[in-house]
Amino acid sequence: MSFDWSQYFDVSRELAEQAKNAPTPIQEARFRASISRAYYAVFGQARDYLRRHDHIREVLIGSNGERINIHQFVREQFINGRTTLKRIGGYHERSRHPSTNRYSGRYDTGG
Repeated sequence: MSFDWSQYFDVSRELAEQAKNAPTPIQEARFRASISRAYYAVFGQARDYLRRHDHIREVLIGSNGERINIHQFVREQFINGRTTLKRIGGYHERSRHPSTNRYSGRYDTGG
């Protein structure tokens, strides 16, 4: 049975909605959990897309026998791949914070 990653994204939305009215100590935790779920929902769908189109196998091994980071591999396939994949990858890269090399999860906690 394959997992429906769009349902994970729905959970992300629910957590973000709950966070809006949550007490301050738990509000940031809910926002962070929401962002994490959204990331994995998108990652899961992107990885499954590449699997269906034979871009990746279950275990990725590099030319030197090292195991390849699946998150990095999926991202690079969308950034360096065919035109449609590049366009999607470009949206992803624009969300990267230049000083930390991490992706920004922008939310306002009202503080």
